[in-house]
Amino acid sequence: MAAVRFAMNTAARDARFKVFHKENGGVSSARNLGIDNAQGEWICFVDSDDFIGENFLWDLHACLDANSDFCNYKLLINL
Repeated sequence: MAAVRFAMNTAARDARFKVFHKENGGVSSARNLGIDNAQGEWICFVDSDDFIGENFLWDLHACLDANSDFCNYKLLINL
């Protein structure tokens, strides 16, 4: 479980990260647990089959700062 070790190590070094464990209940159940424990103003879910660029959150934040009504994205298929 390399991903779990990575998450635990990150949380140990950086108090902004928290790791929660729960029995398997599906993606909605896991997201609800995250929402219930979230402390920030925004929340973003990235699934294991998603790819985001290294500046994704900065770009999204810039759209929010500009009071944008629409934020576009690029869809990549068959990478």
